[in-house]
Formats: sequence, C-alpha cells, structure tokens
Amino acid sequence: GEVDGAGHAHGFHPTVPQYIAAIEIVDANIGKLVTAIKSRPQFEKEDWLTIVCTDHGGKGTGHGGGHEVPEIRTTFLIVSGPAAKQGTSSTPTWQVDVVPTALTHLNAKLSPAWELDGHAVGLKK
Repeated sequence: GEVDGAGHAHGFHPTVPQYIAAIEIVDANIGKLVTAIKSRPQFEKEDWLTIVCTDHGGKGTGHGGGHEVPEIRTTFLIVSGPAAKQGTSSTPTWQVDVVPTALTHLNAKLSPAWELDGHAVGLKK
C-alpha cells in the first residue's frame, strides 16, 4: 500500500521523488525477504517461487477509469526462482494471474469449476 499511497498523495510517475522513494522501500523489503529465504538451511533442496504484482498503474494522483487509460491499465507481474522463465514477456499480465501461477508451481491441477479468470505465467513448465 505504500507505493499506492505515495502515488495518490504525490503522483504516479517516475519523476515524483516520494513515489520513487516508496518503490525503493518496497524493493528493499522484497530484497530482505529473498535474502531470508535464501538463508534457509534447506534452501537448495526447496523449490521457492517469488511473485510480485501490482493491481494497477496510475496517472496524476489517481487511477479511476483505468480500463480506458493505458498508464492505469498497465500492470506488472514478476515471477522469480528456479521454476521461472528468464527474460521478459510481451504478453499482458494481470493480478488474476497470481493464483493460477502459484497453484501451477505447486503442481495443483487447475479445475475449470474454480472459474479462475487468470492463467499461469512466467513458469518453465
């Protein structure tokens, strides 16, 4: 919520120092989490997947009407770990892709009865 709050208060743009500072804090926290995971005694035998996602972009200090505004509609989803494909994708990703991605990584058989909107992304398998 820190990045979203900074965007609403000061603007969703890379030229806004408060916005960049909030992104840097979140980045540092993710780095601490990844460091903690890698320091686990059994890490080399474990199969971790880190997923980072945003639910929307922003323009000015808002994100209303996002379906019509590319800066608001554009999101990112990062999938990292040994099971992740390397590189970038030109295929749009959405917040709804997080659950199918995590479940696929955990070898769960996705059921159409669950009516999931997203699909698994960024995985080698």
